[in-house]
Amino acid sequence: RKPDPAGLSHYSACILDGEMKTRQLIQQLCRSAEFQMIQENDLKSVTYHQNEWVNIFHPWNAEPDEADEEVGTVRWVYNTAKANSKRWETGENEGGSLGAEVVNGTLFNSLKDHWTSVVVEHPIEAPGVHTWRIKKIMAGNSGTRARLGVLIRDCEMDMDYQGPHFANRAFFMDENGNVWNGNAFVAFGTPWFDRNSVVTLRLDREKHVLSFHVARIDSSHWQTLLSSGKATEGPCVARIPNMPDVPLFAFSQDLYAGSGFELSKFVSSEPDVQGVAMLSKINGREQALIDQMCEKEVDLDERRKARLISMSSSMGSTASSMGGSSHFGTSTAFSGSVSSLSRVGSVGGKSVGGKSLGGKSVGGKSFKIAAHIARVVSSSKPS
Repeated sequence: RKPDPAGLSHYSACILDGEMKTRQLIQQLCRSAEFQMIQENDLKSVTYHQNEWVNIFHPWNAEPDEADEEVGTVRWVYNTAKANSKRWETGENEGGSLGAEVVNGTLFNSLKDHWTSVVVEHPIEAPGVHTWRIKKIMAGNSGTRARLGVLIRDCEMDMDYQGPHFANRAFFMDENGNVWNGNAFVAFGTPWFDRNSVVTLRLDREKHVLSFHVARIDSSHWQTLLSSGKATEGPCVARIPNMPDVPLFAFSQDLYAGSGFELSKFVSSEPDVQGVAMLSKINGREQALIDQMCEKEVDLDERRKARLISMSSSMGSTASSMGGSSHFGTSTAFSGSVSSLSRVGSVGGKSVGGKSLGGKSVGGKSFKIAAHIARVVSSSKPS
């Protein structure tokens, strides 16, 4: 689009004065509403294909690993001995509590009053939109403390995820409808503590958003009803933005005995081969602009050294030939264009609009910078 002369002169002055680097300007403009709207429109043109797949709860072993306690104190290891078991209890797994049993990889029943988590086998890491659902099939009498969401790998399996240790590691909505990032409250959703409540979770890997939908379906064929459109998943009740760009695992967690949950299949809308290339191009525009328009640090240092040498020799010869004074006459191409800049109307703190510099010498660098800015501002297109 046609550049704004006032904005162009402002940013040119900021860059010349050292208040902003080209990289920072590109990053700022790429976060503007105008640029984001263009990105959104281009993302709509990406072609996707839908894939339904099974991702059951896995009997992970959480082996002690204190290599980096800030990230976690355990390391998940596949439990090949129980991976094909029709029924297993979390207490049989290393790092798990005695709090739950899993049947057929999809039914999660809470047995004791203890924080217990069950996590799916495969991470969600492919680009696209991924959807899965969990239905509450039994309600306990002790309370409503269950959570549904996603977490990063190697989280502890027997701890309360609503703690500072799980900030930016566990993202979930509890039964009362409160949405959390670890111990940080995110939003109010909708309670789902009643029996037959179905929570739909949708993770958009392109927009980095996890959304929650709540409905009530009193039928054992609830998955078929939802997939056929005979039942609705309900409105979006809450969203968690700025999800981390790392592999994420779906999980369910509960504190009290007596509750039960059923996990559905996963449905993923993933880009095809051409779509992957388009996504890479669209999402990589900011870095491409930086690579194209910013000088490399090594080249920049070399050019700075060369400029310093050129300035010192130029200023020495100018001072000797002009006897300590300088005058630019009445060059309208130079003085008129430079004076139009709101913040670049001076060089070295002295007026250059056809006035004497009061005995100060102006080197070749200042003149070249001012002339370059004059050409940029007088042009109708970005240089």
